Amino acid sequence: MDKVSDKYKFIELDIQFRQLVQKASVKWIITEGEQASALVDYDMALPSGYCLNITFSEVIKLDDNKITSIEVFFDTTKFYGFLSKMKKE
Repeated sequence: MDKVSDKYKFIELDIQFRQLVQKASVKWIITEGEQASALVDYDMALPSGYCLNITFSEVIKLDDNKITSIEVFFDTTKFYGFLSKMKKE
């Protein structure tokens, strides 16, 4: 995925992502100082009904209680395979 350094572009991408999410559940979260790491399971669905369950690892860094960065790690092959089903609709 592209690196996004503008909060408005991030929000736009996040809205697009969240439209596909049916359910999200945090498996675990660890915090230390102004850092947090979470393992999150997402159940996603396309308008056609095609579904995906995928786990993301999210690393969040803060500065003065404001998010300064979010790094997300996931199985890109699985996720892009899911998204490719949308293009065929």
